[in-house]
Amino acid sequence: AIIGSTCRKEEEMRRMVSVLTAMAVLLVFAGIGQAQDRKGETPLTIPGVKELKAEDLKKMIDKKEKIVVVDSRIASEYKEAHIPGAINIVEKDMEKDKDKLPKDKSAAVAFYCNGAKCWKSHDAAVKAVAMGYKNVYRLRLGIPEWKDKGFPTE
Repeated sequence: AIIGSTCRKEEEMRRMVSVLTAMAVLLVFAGIGQAQDRKGETPLTIPGVKELKAEDLKKMIDKKEKIVVVDSRIASEYKEAHIPGAINIVEKDMEKDKDKLPKDKSAAVAFYCNGAKCWKSHDAAVKAVAMGYKNVYRLRLGIPEWKDKGFPTE
């Protein structure tokens, strides 16, 4: 009886090692896939995020609608040129800088960065949704579209 019990435990252990190995392999390949996806353009849509064109955001700003505009680029890019009134919160610092965001989770918050191949505003918008914000916008084509339209920067 002891020998049979030991064999069963060894078999269970082998199965567990096989399952864990398979999971590790899947995680490695999933990571490689994500890294490859990051080289291309950001998705056209993000669940829970409304997409904006530069003209839409400009109208909202001109009408003095309540919206917090967030430049998700690094500080040097922000200093070079940003949408007037935008605040600078780098995506990786969102948790640390959450006090810069509205306390009201239903407030409108719009994120932008360097265009369709820049993932900073995409990731920031995803984080904002995860943080519970209900009125999240993204200017997918970012500051390049804003400048192309001849809109002001500061």
